[in-house]
Amino acid sequence: MAVDHQRPVRKRGRPPHEPTAELRARVARLTSEGSTVAVIAKAIGLSEPTLRVHYERELQANKPHAPLPFGPDEDLGQAPPRHTNPGGRPEHIPTEESRQRVEVLAATGMFAWQIAANLKISEPTLRLHYGEELLLGASRKKGEMLLSMFDAGKGGNVAAMKGFLAACREHGDTPLENRAPKASEPKLGKKEQQLIDARSPNASTSLGALMAKRLGLTDGHLN
Repeated sequence: MAVDHQRPVRKRGRPPHEPTAELRARVARLTSEGSTVAVIAKAIGLSEPTLRVHYERELQANKPHAPLPFGPDEDLGQAPPRHTNPGGRPEHIPTEESRQRVEVLAATGMFAWQIAANLKISEPTLRLHYGEELLLGASRKKGEMLLSMFDAGKGGNVAAMKGFLAACREHGDTPLENRAPKASEPKLGKKEQQLIDARSPNASTSLGALMAKRLGLTDGHLN
């Protein structure tokens, strides 16, 4: 009797996830309420990796900002309005005012996350659009203040004169990289150096004392 050997039927995996507008809105709402990625993934029945792949925009755009420890934020005016758009916030567009603001705050020594919170944007967005201001802002603004103090001092402002001179003393009259290199002494040849050493023997050693006696030297001077 023939035996019918049937291959086991392989079960198909879960079909690929297809985001919907309803799910995007739900993820955005849960993120704005402060829910963690694990909680959101469980709420909509997805794994955390799948959630991040399909809803990274909602997770980042609607993340609540931590309150600043140094006072309430000021309104930039050009900053995009807050809304609950399921697609996330509009793209941040830097302005000359916001660039100047980042430079000033960087000059005070504030951390990047504090500056980002002050502008009501995320830290990655800050670094993306204001990398140059974060890197050079402190030097630029300090230079501007020194120039202003110099101009005011030339106009007779005694306090500005003292402040500028104090800054000069703090940083040195001339930075090391701006100073002219000192002329180096010509390097002696091997024979010239040996001749100089032979004329000035080290009298603290027995051989040197003998050589000094033969040369007629006493305490480094001729008799």
